[in-house]
Parts: sequence; C-alpha cells; structure tokens
Amino acid sequence: MLNGTLGGHGWVRCAMPVITIAREYGAGGAEIACDLARELGAEICDRSLIAEVARRTRLPPEEVAAEDELGRSLPDRILRTFVPVGEAAAGWAIDPVELVDRHVLVERITRVALREAARSGNAVIVGRGGASELRDEPTAYHVFLWAPEPDRVRAVRERLACDEATARRTIHRIDASRSSYVHEVYGVDWRDPHLYDLVLNTGRLGHAASVAAILGAVGARRMLRRSGATEAAEPVQDRNAVTASRA
Repeated sequence: MLNGTLGGHGWVRCAMPVITIAREYGAGGAEIACDLARELGAEICDRSLIAEVARRTRLPPEEVAAEDELGRSLPDRILRTFVPVGEAAAGWAIDPVELVDRHVLVERITRVALREAARSGNAVIVGRGGASELRDEPTAYHVFLWAPEPDRVRAVRERLACDEATARRTIHRIDASRSSYVHEVYGVDWRDPHLYDLVLNTGRLGHAASVAAILGAVGARRMLRRSGATEAAEPVQDRNAVTASRA
C-alpha cells in the first residue's frame, strides 16, 4: 500500500482513497481502472469479485459470472425464486431453509464484498453499483465514465473483431443490463450524474487524461479534507456529461 507522493500527480501523504468506477460499455472503464490501481498501488475489485463471491457462496465461478451485474425482469424473478445452492444440493436432500434465490444470494454477497473493500481502503471498485452501495462512505470517490456511441462502437469492434451492428447491439445489451442491475438493487438511475463526484467523457479526454483527471480531483478533495475545508458543490462534470447521462 502506498501512503506517499505518487509520481507526477502531487499526492500528499495521507490514507489512500476508495474509488468507484461506473462505466458505459466501450468507454474504457476497465483499462482506466487498471491504470488508476497501478498509480495508487491499490487493489482493483473487478473480475476478482467473481472468484471471491464464488468462494463464499460455493457456486461455480461461471454461475456467479452469469449473474454478475445482471438485472432481471419480474417473470424471471418469479421463475427463479428457489434454487439449491452449494453442498445443500447434494442428492437433492435439501432443507427448505437451504433454498435461496441464486441471483439474490450473489447480489447480497457482492454487496458485502464491496463494503469490506471500502473498509480496507486503497481500492478501485469497478461497476456493481459501487457508487450507490458506498454512497454514505466518506472516504469513497465516485466516478462515471462515458463516451459518445460512435467512439464506443469503434472500441468494441477492435476488441471483439466484429462488425458495426454487432458492436452496437453488444453495447446496448450490456449497458441495459448494468442499468437494470443498479435500478433493481438500489432503485436509482445508473446514469444519474448526481450519484457521482466526477463524470468524464473518455472519448474526448482519452484514457491517460481521464486517469490524470481522476487522480487530480481525488487528490484535491483529500487535501481540502486534511485542511478542514468543506465545500457544498455539484458533482464535477465535463460539459457534455449531463446531456449524455440523460440520453
């Protein structure tokens, strides 16, 4: 864990932050989160959460991954109300108490893991409604990353080696799933800029400048906190953020 100045970004000596990253698909969220974690010497909580949730629930990782950041329709919630979990399923000799909704189980354990990561500090948490789960956590800093759809289509086409139509469908499907998950679990609009301290257009800024902007904003706030200064301010946004967030 690093507690001193980070090269080039002027961090003062203090406890390291918890940063949550919400992101539109194709806006570079995973890459930016990795760069942030590397700069901060922090743990990145993304795909590693799947392995941890699988360990705690005794579910196969692929089953946890299938539920990860997945919202559900009402019929699906009804159809999948009760499923056997873990060792309780052996031989189908199952006590009714052992029957749970697998989706709800994964969601609840994920939320516990997010809280534990925030308590430990020095973490970059990607997705999974982190901004809503940790909205009352004073050390957490919440970021939303977006980009114009043409930029995201290009990025997804390069990543998946697919055509434009496939890239666009993939973007819409994954964004809809993430939005549905946050709404189902927390009852909020995933794109609402008021959930976040910083909203960035990565299509305009690029990845490196986005990382620098996040580090600078988090560092400035922490220096204000150390000096005892307080400010009541609206979330920091780039000039295109509000329009895109409401699209």
